[in-house]
Amino acid sequence: MRDDNELAAEPKTPGDLVTAADRKVQERLGTLLQAQLPGIGIIAEEEGGMIKGKGNHFALLDPIDGTIGFAAGQRHWGVLLGLYTKKGPDYGFAFEPGESSMFQGGRQYGILKNNEHFDIPPCETELVLVGTGRLGVDTERWLAILEKLAKRSIYTRNFGATISHILSVAQGQARAYITPADAAWDLAALHAIFFGKLTFEIFALDADNKPIDGPVDFTTASQEQRYAAVVARPEDIEKYLSIMKEVLDLQ
Repeated sequence: MRDDNELAAEPKTPGDLVTAADRKVQERLGTLLQAQLPGIGIIAEEEGGMIKGKGNHFALLDPIDGTIGFAAGQRHWGVLLGLYTKKGPDYGFAFEPGESSMFQGGRQYGILKNNEHFDIPPCETELVLVGTGRLGVDTERWLAILEKLAKRSIYTRNFGATISHILSVAQGQARAYITPADAAWDLAALHAIFFGKLTFEIFALDADNKPIDGPVDFTTASQEQRYAAVVARPEDIEKYLSIMKEVLDLQ
C-alpha cells in the first residue's frame, strides 16, 4: 500500500488530510461490498463515499483512520468497516497494520483478534485517551476535557486515530477514550465489535455542535455529522461519562 504516490497528502479540513491511499482503499472496499452485498448502503469518509442503499443493510467505512499518522509513517492508523442494519450494529472489522492486529466480531458472534478468541483483559492503568475533535470547532471542549481530567490527576495521551484509542481500551492499555467529536465511520466498526463488552456512550451533535436528544442511528449519518463519545468498561463508564456531560452542559 505504501508508495510515494499513495502517501502524497492534501489538506481536507483544518487539521486533517487525505491521501491517494484513502481514496484507493475506499474505492476497492466499496466495490467489494457492492459485489458481495448488492443494494447495501455505504457511508464512507472520502468524496464519493455516500451510496444510497436499496435495503436494510449499511456499511460504515473509514478507509484510513489516522491519515496524518499514516502519511508520516507512524504506526497509529488503521482501516475500519462496520456492518449495520436499522436495528443496530451487526459486525465490525478493525485492521491496525502497525500493531499487526485484526479485530472482528459482533454481538451474536463474539470477538476475534487475529482469528483467535479474545476476551477483554483487566486494566491496570489510569491512562485516558482523549480525541481532539475538529480543529477550532471542538478545541474548547477538548481543552475542557483535558482540564477536568488533570484536576482529577488523570494522565492523558492522544494517538491521532480512534482505532488505536479504542483498541487500547479493549486491550487493557487505557482506562477510557473520550472525544468531543468523531464521525460515524470512526466509531461504528468498533462499536459493533465490542458491543456489550465495552460501553459506548455516544451523543449526536447538531449543526450548532449541540447534543441531539434521542437514540443514535449511524445508518442515517452524513459526512458532516459528528458525535461526542465516551468508551470504557461498564464498571468505569460513569466516572468518565460525568466529565462528558459537564462539557456538553448536560448536568
